[in-house]
Amino acid sequence: MKDTKSLIRILELCENIDINAAYIYERFAEQCKGKTKNFWLKMMAEEQRHIEYWRFLLEMAKEGTLPQIFDNPEDILADLENITKRVKDLIQEAEKLTIPSRMYYISHCMEFYVLHTAFERMLRFVNKLSNNKSAAEDYDNHINYFLNHFKECENVPPEMTLLVDAISRLWKENKRLTQMSEEDPLTGVSNRRGFFRILTPLARLAFREQNQVAVMMLDIDSFKNINDTQGHLAGDEILKMVSENAKRRIRSSDIIGRYGGDEFIIFFPHIAPKALPKICDEIREAVSKSSPKNLDVTISIGVVYGKLVKDPEAEVYEMIRRADKNLYAAKNTGKNLCNIEAIN
Repeated sequence: MKDTKSLIRILELCENIDINAAYIYERFAEQCKGKTKNFWLKMMAEEQRHIEYWRFLLEMAKEGTLPQIFDNPEDILADLENITKRVKDLIQEAEKLTIPSRMYYISHCMEFYVLHTAFERMLRFVNKLSNNKSAAEDYDNHINYFLNHFKECENVPPEMTLLVDAISRLWKENKRLTQMSEEDPLTGVSNRRGFFRILTPLARLAFREQNQVAVMMLDIDSFKNINDTQGHLAGDEILKMVSENAKRRIRSSDIIGRYGGDEFIIFFPHIAPKALPKICDEIREAVSKSSPKNLDVTISIGVVYGKLVKDPEAEVYEMIRRADKNLYAAKNTGKNLCNIEAIN
C-alpha cells in the first residue's frame, strides 16, 4: 500500500510539473509574435500531450495495475517535491515578466527539471503498457525540438547557448544511464531487471482483460561448445544474432529479455494459441539460416500459454518455471525443438 501511494504521488507530481510547463509556455506565446510565438505554442502543445501520458499511468496506478518501479521512491518523491516548489516560483515570475529575455532562462529551468529520471523511466513504460510507441519518442522529440529551435527565437541572450549545451549533455547521459540499468549491453534487449519491471504490469493488464498470454523460453543448443571451439567473441555474435531474429518475429507489444547466459525469455500479453507453433518455427528457422557457414546454430524452445485467472503475478512466475521446464524437455528430447503446453 505504501509503495502504491508513493508511486501515485510521483505520477501526480510529474503531471503537475508538465501542467505548469504548458501554462508557462502559453503565457510566453501571448507575449511574442511570429516564429518565437510559434515556438512557444509548439512547446505548450507537446507538454499537453505529455499530461495525457501521466493520466494514463495514474489511472493504472490507482487501479493497482502499475507496481512501484523505483528502487528509491522516497528519494524520487523528495526530488520532485523540491522541483514543484521551484516551478511555483517560476510561475510567479512568468506571470509578472518584465524582462523578455527572462523567459529563456525560465524555459531552460523547466526543461532541466523534466530531465529527471522519473520522466524518462515512466514514459518508457507507456510505450509497452499502451502499445503506444510515441510516448518516449515524443519525450525525445520535445527535448530535441527545444535544443534545436531555441536559438532561432528572437533576442536570445548569448549566454543561454551554454545552458543549451548543458541540457543536451545531461539529456544524453540520463538516457545512457537508464539504458544501462534496464538493457543488456550486448544484445540490446531488456536485461533481467528491465524485463521483470515491465512483466508485472503487463500480466496485471492481461488478467484484467482476460487475455490469453504466453511465456516463451529460448536457449541456444550446445552454446558452451561454440564458446569453447570458436571463442567468446564468436559466441557473442551468436547471442546477438539469436536475439535479433527473435525480436523481428514478435510484435512491439510483446517483451523480450535476456534471462541469463544464452537463454532468452519472451512474454506475449495477448496471443492466439494457434499462432505460437508458427512463431516458434519461424524463430528456429531464422536462426538456422542466419548461422555462420562454419556452424549449425540451433535453439530449443519451451512455451506455456493460457489465462491468468486469480493471482496474475504468482501465476505468470509459475508459467516461467514451467516454460523453462518445457525448454529443457525439448533439449533432452533431441534439441532444435519446441515444446508447448497449455495451463488451462
